[in-house]
Amino acid sequence: MTFTNDGVALKGNEIDLSFLKPDHECDRCDVVEDYVCFFCEVYQVQDQTTAILTDCCTWVEEVEA
Repeated sequence: MTFTNDGVALKGNEIDLSFLKPDHECDRCDVVEDYVCFFCEVYQVQDQTTAILTDCCTWVEEVEA
């Protein structure tokens, strides 16, 4: 099953951010390999895994509930 939220598609434990357009706030961020620029306050919950995207330069955190 695939959940979507504002272009964010979650397939299993994979989070597809390819549909997210760069946020203009991202130009202030130091984006490195494990970090990604995205719209703020985007989140999705699937099964026991919570993927939370907060702030414009934060890595995706997977939290076991």
